[in-house]
Amino acid sequence: TKGTVSVFSLIVMAMCAHLISFTISLDNIYFNFSALGLATALLTMLTVPAMIIVDMSRKGAFTSMIAVELGWIGFLWVMWLATAALTADNNITGGSCGRQLFSAFVTACGEINAIEAFAFLNWLALVGYFALLLAYSIVANNNGNEGVWMSSVKYTDFGAAATNQPTGEKIAQANYQSPNTTGTPVPTYPPQQP
Repeated sequence: TKGTVSVFSLIVMAMCAHLISFTISLDNIYFNFSALGLATALLTMLTVPAMIIVDMSRKGAFTSMIAVELGWIGFLWVMWLATAALTADNNITGGSCGRQLFSAFVTACGEINAIEAFAFLNWLALVGYFALLLAYSIVANNNGNEGVWMSSVKYTDFGAAATNQPTGEKIAQANYQSPNTTGTPVPTYPPQQP
């Protein structure tokens, strides 16, 4: 997922940079969606490959923690959604470039459509990864693996039960207080039913 998002970000970054260059050369203006797309793609290109490289090269790095990864991926998917929505809102062609007088306008129209498509694809990939990672982490935490949030995705076994789970005997002992003066255990929870 991260590799695909990085490649799509490179594509969006190149098209947004070309579109900004084209519109500035024509009328000294640029579209807001192309500036947001460029910024979002740059943020993604600077951080996601770095997260991959650090996770592969170092064990226990700060950027590899699931809590940090969820936070950053969550931020990025919001940025990609904003980029895709703003591009779709400004795309007056509706996806069809038709016949333009100049080939440069046809190219720009195609770039706008591609920016919109790749922004939505990046958003879908990141929100899917975010949702799956969050769900697996919550399940692992509920199964007793409380350290899941500070561990790396690479080294976390999401399906394993925690090793410090109490045994049945310890659970039974925990349900009783120390013996009263008569020497018999007093049940605390659940109360005994006749």
